[in-house]
Amino acid sequence: MAFLWFGSLERAGAYWSDCYKILSSLRAIDPKDDKSNRLLQEELNNFHINLQNKMKNYDFHNIKINRLLKYIENFLIKETIQAHFPEYKQTNRYEHVFKEISNQLNKSFQTIEYTSWKLILDDFEGKDSIPLMTIHKSKGLQYHTVIFVGLEDSAWWSFQKSPEESRASFFVAFSRAKQRVIFTYCQERGKGKDKISSLYEVLKNAGVNTEVIEANKNYHFDDSVMEFYANLLLNNT
Repeated sequence: MAFLWFGSLERAGAYWSDCYKILSSLRAIDPKDDKSNRLLQEELNNFHINLQNKMKNYDFHNIKINRLLKYIENFLIKETIQAHFPEYKQTNRYEHVFKEISNQLNKSFQTIEYTSWKLILDDFEGKDSIPLMTIHKSKGLQYHTVIFVGLEDSAWWSFQKSPEESRASFFVAFSRAKQRVIFTYCQERGKGKDKISSLYEVLKNAGVNTEVIEANKNYHFDDSVMEFYANLLLNNT
């Protein structure tokens, strides 16, 4: 993504630095080797000019994202990328990720009314959106606020079989938030919370407040829930 942003901007700024670091790492350039670093900078500057021209003259009505990604890939060299990142050494895995990126960029193009690279890339990266993910996918990430949906027995069906592992997962989710965590429980959807009562005990001992909401008959359930979340976030910002 850094290279797409790099090519979409006349003054690449921080993206130039990001792309230089990536390229330097892939080419195994010694930071102390002034000549090699100077040549690499010239190579990257020339690539930026060529990539920028390609992206400036892009026909969004006949968009060929795959060709543009292949152009970037040829510059970075596919085999070098695979050698540098062990998770992509398997060709099938690499090709799958490449295809998914291409497909998602095309989908972003389809959803943008006024087409521009900035809007396409913002949509691809999920700017101004709320990311949805599992606990395991959230490892290593942090957010201002985390909404934990479904702290109930039905969602934690393996808790009694592996309580220590489940508690560890619970604290992984808990620690993703910088400022606030919101846990939800739905009595109608879930099968109670007796089996995971120890997790609720942890929250109670930590002084976590409990808010009870009831769906108004004039609302769809989703509307009332979203209104609750919006008010909760606004009132506690």
